[in-house]
Amino acid sequence: MDSGEIVLHYQPQIDLAKQSVVGAEALIRWDHPTGGLLPPDEFLPAVAHTPLMPIVTDWVITTACAAAATWQAAGVAVNIAASDVTRASLVPTVRAAVGTSGLNPSQLTIELTEHALVADLERATKNLRRLTDDGVRISLDDFGTGYSSLLYLKHLPITEIKIDRQFTAGLTDRDEDNAIVSGIVRLARTIGVDVVAEGVETQEQAQTLTRLGCHRGQGYLFGAPQPTFDPRTRFFVPAETRTSRRRRRHRGPTARPEVQELIRQMLTEGASLHTIAANLNRRGHLTTHGSRWVATSVARALAQLDQPE
Repeated sequence: MDSGEIVLHYQPQIDLAKQSVVGAEALIRWDHPTGGLLPPDEFLPAVAHTPLMPIVTDWVITTACAAAATWQAAGVAVNIAASDVTRASLVPTVRAAVGTSGLNPSQLTIELTEHALVADLERATKNLRRLTDDGVRISLDDFGTGYSSLLYLKHLPITEIKIDRQFTAGLTDRDEDNAIVSGIVRLARTIGVDVVAEGVETQEQAQTLTRLGCHRGQGYLFGAPQPTFDPRTRFFVPAETRTSRRRRRHRGPTARPEVQELIRQMLTEGASLHTIAANLNRRGHLTTHGSRWVATSVARALAQLDQPE
């Protein structure tokens, strides 16, 4: 951090109905002098439960607010750890970042992953309530993949839920994923919160999400995380049909032989599916279908490794 190697990249979020850019998620990266640009799952776990974590979080909040203040009406979303939600300094940090930057509080979204175990829900609720009273939005990330979804919705002042990318990836091809996404959207509508779908990679997925009533989308269809962000930049939506996507999917293995070997090696070293996907993307490898790697495509590749020749 002192040498400026920790940086933020921004991935656009799109209003699916209006097809317009409404903001971006700030994503931390380590621009390592020898290891290249490292994603968060390659270094944040090492500091997640140390005194360094709140320092990192405060820097991300302050930096993201300063950047978003130059975007006019577009908002910014920032991820925080479970330990951050209950600390006394969170609210003053957010207020200082908003006040110093001149950002409207309603343009800031604080994201909490539901995988993060909040030890003190009462204190977390008080902190987040103070932020929502200021106008800050609170988002529950990775919705539907953990055990705490409904518990957090009941206790915390959530204003937005984010559909996990593994459900988005299965849209139009898996009836179960369609049903899950449809159910999440209906739940959100009932309790009056917004919905953002992560991992949107095809136009067909975006169209299905729009039809289901999902408010926003985020993913490589609309843009990859970049060190700079301009909400006035038009995003490119490639034409893709359900037929062509299915044709590619059934063409053969998900991974090329050299990538299969990398996956096998990382699995032997104990890497998680998300870490394997991040490593493959960082090295510039795509699936044989031409898409970036996610946990589900890694799992599919592993299943193919286990199949007999």
